[in-house]
Amino acid sequence: HRFFDHVGPAATSQFYDNYKEDIRLMKELGHNSFRMSISWSRLIPDGTGELNDKA
Repeated sequence: HRFFDHVGPAATSQFYDNYKEDIRLMKELGHNSFRMSISWSRLIPDGTGELNDKA
């Protein structure tokens, strides 16, 4: 309910499940680098300690 048209990360980001195919396609297209980012403030909201399992 927090995402536009109720489309959240489960429906938009499939990289975790498809990374081998995605990397193969990037190589096929001539890409020689890849950048991934993690929302550390969401994963570890207090900066230290417990991880946010929902993140």
